Amino acid sequence: MSPTQNSDNDFFNDQLEGNTPNGSLEKMERDWEYYQNYKGQYSPPNLKIIWTGIVKKIGWNPSSRKMPLVSFLKYAAAILLPIAGFLFGLHMSSIFSEINVAETVTLNTASGVSTRVNLSDGSVVWLRPNSEIVYPNEFSDKERVIELNGQAYFKVRSDSLWPFIVRAGDFSAIALGTELIMKTNPDPGIIETALISGRAGIEWTDKDNVLVQKMLQPMELVVYSTEQRNIEVISPLSETTAQWNHYFLAFEGVPLGETLKKMADSYNMQLQVAPGVEVRKPITITVREESFEQILSLLQHIVPFDYTISKDTIYISPKNHRSF
Repeated sequence: MSPTQNSDNDFFNDQLEGNTPNGSLEKMERDWEYYQNYKGQYSPPNLKIIWTGIVKKIGWNPSSRKMPLVSFLKYAAAILLPIAGFLFGLHMSSIFSEINVAETVTLNTASGVSTRVNLSDGSVVWLRPNSEIVYPNEFSDKERVIELNGQAYFKVRSDSLWPFIVRAGDFSAIALGTELIMKTNPDPGIIETALISGRAGIEWTDKDNVLVQKMLQPMELVVYSTEQRNIEVISPLSETTAQWNHYFLAFEGVPLGETLKKMADSYNMQLQVAPGVEVRKPITITVREESFEQILSLLQHIVPFDYTISKDTIYISPKNHRSF
């Protein structure tokens, strides 16, 4: 491993250790919030009232040091049972909490459809078409882990003691308060990761089973080969790509043909345009989270055309003339 990699590793590990006063306060704050969520479900026993009742029932004078053994054993249980019940309730709440953490959600998007996912920690995921994520309905108190197959944009809530990890096979991106793009493409065997802003690192196991880690730079695109288990390309991230992965794409005076082509690429769909469509007509439109079909319906008010969708292909033809 090169000296640069070693330096990256040291810095990456320092960010995750969180051995700072601020980091400790964040951990204490999370623990306190967890306690507040559960303390109200179980009322602690009032031992003073219980003890007063026991004294009255057995007719014992507290000023005397003697108490009948049978009475003592009989009523001592009255003290222990409420306490045991309280502790058992706390134990069961912990068990059910762990069960809830273990529950996972699998979300898939169809062709031409994007969706937004609000995660339990306050992070947001915009899942691109033909993509899938698997995530817990509640993250554990140690780490936040999701699995990705496809493409997504992540806006991660910052927490240095609570790493946010996006996994794709043996490759992981670890965010430390970040806007991040990640795309898996199994056919050529590559994974693309780009940091828009904030701090994030990537890690993988090379062919020698050595863990390799690298910090990303803002507006930097990294292409990882799943076959070679190594970084193949590091290049600047284009502004257009960064804007689109914010689910904000603006066209101003762009010809219809070029607009449709960029839309199709962004939504992972194929496009066929028949002769006779006014592909040179300038288009001004802003896209956020609409589906491709919603965008086509809007464009029809600007340029007359018909369209049909078959699986992952969109066919564009002149108005009232189907040539496909």
